[in-house]
Amino acid sequence: MDFKRLLEVRKHIFLYSFGLFISISFVYFSIAIVLDVNNNKVNKKEITKNEELLVETERNIISNKINGLTSDLLFIADNVNSNDFDLKVFSNRKKIYDQIRYIDIDGNEKIRRINYSEKGSISVTKARLQNKKDRYYFKDTIGLKKDQIYISRLDLNMVMVK
Repeated sequence: MDFKRLLEVRKHIFLYSFGLFISISFVYFSIAIVLDVNNNKVNKKEITKNEELLVETERNIISNKINGLTSDLLFIADNVNSNDFDLKVFSNRKKIYDQIRYIDIDGNEKIRRINYSEKGSISVTKARLQNKKDRYYFKDTIGLKKDQIYISRLDLNMVMVK
């Protein structure tokens, strides 16, 4: 075989091998891309499922907390005028309420207001009771019927320091 023919055969083998390599590489990368896309879809579904479970768990926790608060509120409403009911004792036992106010139809705090601190519940003196008729929560609740409950937005208690 002559040298020229040998170079030509090698050139064909090289081109054939290169074409085969490119074809196999293309198939491999195509399969890799499809697998990666499918893997991403599976991961996304798994993450979505976990997030949905987390949201459902949080919803249940919040719902249970609101149910407990609602139950406490109705209990206070049923017992506040009872001679043996003490808001201060109730507050000390619960340890979760910053303030408990009993407000009449004119917006005046009646009976007493209970403030909770690290040292326990404190009954505010009658002289320090306030009128809340201009507050949004009073305006939004004054028209409620018996056993209806209003849940307001979070309202931070701002203390004025002089």
